[in-house]
Amino acid sequence: MKKNNKLVTGLVAIAVIVIIVISLNGSNGKQADSINIGVITSLTGLISGGDNLGQGFANGITLAKEEYAKAHPEKKINVFIEDDNFDSKKGASAYQKLVSINKIDTLINLSSPTIDVISKDVHDSGMLTFQLGAESDPIADNIYQIYPDQTSIGVMGDVANKDEVKKVVIAMQQFKAYEKFVSDFTKTYKGEVEIQRISTSEKDMSSIALKIKESNPDGLLIFMEAKDGAKLVRKLKDFNAVPKHMYFDINLQFGINDYKDALGGLSTLNGSKSLYSAAEMTKEFQEKYKVRFNQNVSMLSGFGYDAYMTAINLYDKDQSKWKSNIEKYKAMGVTGEIRFNDVGMRPPQFKIGEIINGELTVK
Repeated sequence: MKKNNKLVTGLVAIAVIVIIVISLNGSNGKQADSINIGVITSLTGLISGGDNLGQGFANGITLAKEEYAKAHPEKKINVFIEDDNFDSKKGASAYQKLVSINKIDTLINLSSPTIDVISKDVHDSGMLTFQLGAESDPIADNIYQIYPDQTSIGVMGDVANKDEVKKVVIAMQQFKAYEKFVSDFTKTYKGEVEIQRISTSEKDMSSIALKIKESNPDGLLIFMEAKDGAKLVRKLKDFNAVPKHMYFDINLQFGINDYKDALGGLSTLNGSKSLYSAAEMTKEFQEKYKVRFNQNVSMLSGFGYDAYMTAINLYDKDQSKWKSNIEKYKAMGVTGEIRFNDVGMRPPQFKIGEIINGELTVK
């Protein structure tokens, strides 16, 4: 009888342990054999010319998730999407929620403001992260740039040299990533440089435009979100102070409708030159996107899709093996070739565009 009591007691104890384990696994919404993917995107705060870039990025991830789930019904993958409003403080809060509550295994992040405030935590945690917006200081770590390397902004310095520009004013919003762009530009540009750093809360642009007019440069390089850069150029136009030579990063390409709306077309920018992303999405992907979401593809959708597929197709329970898989990876995605160099950057895929007769033209 005592043996039976001991047996029953032992079984009860085991049952209690099993219940506790199940409860713990279930308490954070994650099953033992599931994968949790966190996404931080700018569902609000990053709209350009009617294109909600952050929502488009999230839609690309959604499309990838659905396609992968259909092909691999045995896999349990949870996706948690948070909005950072293109704001670093909200991005930091979103990251803490994903890590502490959702217990994510990997992160897909869109904005530069967010990665700059969480990069140390991400680095220290070892969590594999796929990033779209440029980092201010990319190093060999666990962050992989799903958008092609933008440090080729340095080629704009060569362009300004060929244009024989003697003085360039750089108008830049105060994002850390733009400091890196400035450094890349000044490494190649040989003339005089003056930097106007602009608070992200600045909305009017009149005072900045007046400072540029007083400086009287023959060149202006703009590192600004499109809607704000367009306001600045409009103010310069109002003050009859548009420099002879204008240079832009890819924000002109992504936000070209903002410039058209603010300037009444692009004729004011004729002769201006811009870094242009040649990482175009495949027609097949664009057609699938339109069928799924009943709208034309957003400019960042393919990168969201590729980030998800790269993360999940290379997944391994062993973090070091997962990382090794990523570092050795080389394949074609819907946005072109995907592979990473020794600091986790995709190869550059850029050309130089020029505004000719009011249109952005790429040769």
